[in-house]
Amino acid sequence: APGPAPGSALGPANEAGPQFSGPSKLALGFASEWQRPAALVAGLSARAWWPKAETNGLGWVAALEASAHVIRAELDALLQDAPEPKVAGGGGGSGGSGAQAGWHAVGGGHRASGRHDGKVVLSGRWREVVLFGRGQAVHPRLAPRTRALVERLVPGAADLCARGAGEVIFSRLGPGTHVGAHCAAANVRLTCHLGLVVPGPAAGRCELRVGKEWRRWDEGKCLVFDDSFEHEVLNATACERVVLLVRFWHPQLASPSSRKSALAAVQASGDE
Repeated sequence: APGPAPGSALGPANEAGPQFSGPSKLALGFASEWQRPAALVAGLSARAWWPKAETNGLGWVAALEASAHVIRAELDALLQDAPEPKVAGGGGGSGGSGAQAGWHAVGGGHRASGRHDGKVVLSGRWREVVLFGRGQAVHPRLAPRTRALVERLVPGAADLCARGAGEVIFSRLGPGTHVGAHCAAANVRLTCHLGLVVPGPAAGRCELRVGKEWRRWDEGKCLVFDDSFEHEVLNATACERVVLLVRFWHPQLASPSSRKSALAAVQASGDE
């Protein structure tokens, strides 16, 4: 199916502006009209997209990309456990985890955090396998090498998830899926997408918008962004798109005390 026309609310430049209405938050300390978390922790650097050259202390991004083949092999085993009619990119892969895939609809009751996420699915199917998340029991044979890589390479990601402020998942968009514009509840974290199964440009539009800019995923490459900025996802192809989604602490929340204080502020606002 063709994607939305350029210049519409879903066009590449998104010239229509933010999709949510309400009072301007610029006067409240927000960095941009596109940034609208319910709870704002003051003083944290804010930009929609975080280029690798500007992600201080995120040397793990390159290491994660270098391990993409390992992660893809475990993903392939999960896809074989729950096959779909059409998967972009082929990629037989070995390294089977042996565990059941456990693909769940995003926003379901299988994890404690992010239960509202399913409400923004406007069309299609958005499913996940949770690798780290509060209240989520993960079978030890479920993508063990991927879980070990995340624990080793991404400082504090597992801790963030255990506190209920994020998750690490295989995120799977079915053909014709549109996840509407939304913002995270707080600005205490950033998000990394490692492209694993990505339809090629000839297949149609398969893109992520953060703020006003649309970008495509590339297999084996990471996109890093601040999900407290308005963002939406479109897969207007006949194929699937799968990424490894990693939530991690904002780089300026490096100490245990700063993280504790930030989460206390978010919890006090009632928008945990």
